[in-house]
Amino acid sequence: MTRFTSLLWGCLIALLINGFVMAQGSDPERPKIGVALSGGSARGLAHIGFLRLLEELRIPVDYIGGTSMGSIIGGLYASGMSPDEIAVSVAGMDWGDLFDDRPPRHHRSFRRKQDDKCGFIAQELGIKGFMPIAPRGLVSGQKLALALRFTNLHTPDDLNFDDLNIPFRAVATDLETGEMVVLSKGSLVHALRASMSIPALFGPVHHQGRILVDGGMVRNLPADVVKDMGADIVIAVDVGVPLENLNSENINSLGEVLGQSTNIFINHTSQEALKKADLVVKMAVNGVNSLDFNRADEIIATGRKLANEYIDELSQYSVSQAEYDAWVKKHRYRSDGPRIIDDIRIENGSRVSDGEIKRRLKLKPGQAFDLDQLALDLGRIFEIGIFESVDYRLHIEDGKNILLIRVREKYYAPNILSIGFVAQDDLEGKSDFGFLFRVTKLEMNNYGGELRADLRLGISRGLKLEWYQPCEASRTFFMAPMIEVGQQLREIYIDQHPIADFEINHIGAGIDVGLNLKRFAEFRIGIIREEICTDIEAGTAPVDEVTKSRAAFTAQVEHDYLDDPDFPTSGGSAKFRYLDANKKLGGDDDYQKLRGDFAQFATISSNTMFLTLSGGSSMDTDLPFEDQFVLGGMHSFSGWKEDQKSGEFFGTARLGYYRPVLEGAVFFSPTLYVGGWFEVGNIWESVDDVTFSDLRVGGSLMIGAKTSMGPIQISYGRSDDGYGSFYLSVGHQFGSY
Repeated sequence: MTRFTSLLWGCLIALLINGFVMAQGSDPERPKIGVALSGGSARGLAHIGFLRLLEELRIPVDYIGGTSMGSIIGGLYASGMSPDEIAVSVAGMDWGDLFDDRPPRHHRSFRRKQDDKCGFIAQELGIKGFMPIAPRGLVSGQKLALALRFTNLHTPDDLNFDDLNIPFRAVATDLETGEMVVLSKGSLVHALRASMSIPALFGPVHHQGRILVDGGMVRNLPADVVKDMGADIVIAVDVGVPLENLNSENINSLGEVLGQSTNIFINHTSQEALKKADLVVKMAVNGVNSLDFNRADEIIATGRKLANEYIDELSQYSVSQAEYDAWVKKHRYRSDGPRIIDDIRIENGSRVSDGEIKRRLKLKPGQAFDLDQLALDLGRIFEIGIFESVDYRLHIEDGKNILLIRVREKYYAPNILSIGFVAQDDLEGKSDFGFLFRVTKLEMNNYGGELRADLRLGISRGLKLEWYQPCEASRTFFMAPMIEVGQQLREIYIDQHPIADFEINHIGAGIDVGLNLKRFAEFRIGIIREEICTDIEAGTAPVDEVTKSRAAFTAQVEHDYLDDPDFPTSGGSAKFRYLDANKKLGGDDDYQKLRGDFAQFATISSNTMFLTLSGGSSMDTDLPFEDQFVLGGMHSFSGWKEDQKSGEFFGTARLGYYRPVLEGAVFFSPTLYVGGWFEVGNIWESVDDVTFSDLRVGGSLMIGAKTSMGPIQISYGRSDDGYGSFYLSVGHQFGSY
């Protein structure tokens, strides 16, 4: 027994010694690696190239944190997406569209389509206490938030960010206190959106009781935040613009001064934090502006190339293929497949009813969750016009999939102020301009009643008040009473020589009843009563000055399926208007007037072709001079002067082409176009005078720009009868009629 005990003790001691020796000879546990990604707007896309290099070198990431664009790339990576999946996602985004909160034009209601054909700039204002007030950002970030949510659908809104595939932190700034806010739980989408809430560009984010904006204001490169998460090694990646890239000799403009001032401020916010970094990877993405998101593929490739300069320093953190494969398997997200919606709920504190919000949802309980359909549905809700944000949450409650729709009302709702400027000049002394103002009071009742006031100040002036009232819950049928007062100045020509200035003043009232035909057309019939006064302001004209009444039946049908009101690339539009002035209604005139306009656009490889047709007839009646058809001007036989010829019957056809020659950066820089068109037509005093031998032929060349303030065009037109004119146009639509 003693011998057995001794043998047992000997074996135990041998095992302990062997284990000690093996422990001494084994690899120690690898250090935990953290990555901090800086802000930099579009330059932040270069972080994707850096993450690609990490994966090629088999470097596992245990912690990740970011600011602004760095938080978006870092958050997507932490949620389980690979660098290649992130690249496909961000490169596939229409960044220009993300900076426009409105839904695609094809999916807007007809009423909202009418708004963007009136010459107003895209940026709206509000009215509170009878004073104009600006929104919290040029855009609310509605589409950006949805795009981020679509890539993070699998993450719940009550998430602890330590439970992500890679523990993650996003840095934002508290707008009220100026403090740095490290976001570590809650909605990942809200955290990313808050961290990239560039002041003045995006509206701030309400998150966990705080009002948050871009984290670059307090910590553009959060190396210290990642260190505090528990990282042994911190790799800080900086895509900011180095201060040495500019000097006193090339800071020559206001933009360069502001840009350099911003760079100095951002660099200083991270100097102390960088002391916590073990390796700082500087990737100066030169030649890229903050809003060059449309160059995503190029920026990602540049980031990968710049990261190569740090291969030697990074390689020391590589692990074996087997260990890295195990890390990848653990940290990549895999979808569980489509989810069936069991119930839809509305979280709503606005003046819009829950029923109206649900009516705009085509996604219904019992259907599979469809991201694309939901995006369109939320866009239809957002276009009501009074919401700052329309968001959703998909969560599990008692084993059921609940889709929660959440809306937040604009703080100045329901009073919207739109402003604009339109002008046209023939560069020979004849010009017209107008300052445009529109106040709209939205959602005044459960059916969506609107009160609209339009004011134009300029050479032509006017004021119009309209009450637009849908008559039932679907908002298909409506009525629209209105009152209007206006003054228009026309020149009367002999050939191309003006001989008189003719002023038309009117005041009137009317009412329409109508029908919305889906989202693409509207039909109206109505009655109008006006008092009209005409005066010869200067010169001698072959027309009489009159003061009279006009009472008329009206009918109008309008179709609009254009993808853009200024430089369309697809779709078409049509408008037919009929007026029957009748003495039996109490007016002084008896005549009829019919006009039709049609336009169609199609694009192949950025080359847009278009066809427009216009025509009008007096229906064998005598039109008073102030209501005759007119022809001439930039979009109406542009070889002739504006409204140079008038008559009771006309017809024109125009075949044209244009293409973009310089794509502008997102939001601010204009897109430039060149093009031209061929046109044929004429205007006659009566239908009996119409002959094909009288058809005139002309053409125009155009240079145009689509800007955030509206379209601008310069053109030269010439007709076969020897007339030619230059035009400068601001705020007019390319396919307008």
